[in-house]
Amino acid sequence: MVKTSLPTKKFVKEDGSVNDIVVAPTSAFSDFYSNRSYSVIDGSYLKLKDFYITYTIPASRITRNSLVKAFNVSIVGNNVAILWLHKSNITRIDPESSMNSGNSGVGMESNAYLPTRSIGLKVGITF
Repeated sequence: MVKTSLPTKKFVKEDGSVNDIVVAPTSAFSDFYSNRSYSVIDGSYLKLKDFYITYTIPASRITRNSLVKAFNVSIVGNNVAILWLHKSNITRIDPESSMNSGNSGVGMESNAYLPTRSIGLKVGITF
């Protein structure tokens, strides 16, 4: 769980007096979400992307057939885990999920599919 604390800031007018200007929520949130600098995060991360664990069984232990040299059994995985994200990434967004590459949205995370994770078993025979 990521702990966040709200800033304890006082908002003042240009003359230093306490801000007492009332703003409609639609205006405030429209301005907040259109300012993309609030959402800039460092894209640094450490990820276990691919792994392979293979055990080779000599054919002499399983069969007397000289045609088969060995059997391999492997556990394979792709996109297994995010091990570390930069502390500015409080929303825990996968840095590889950004799909937009147009001029207006390079590096923007918007409606992107999460990278798929797969773990499987592979069996091989060497002749």
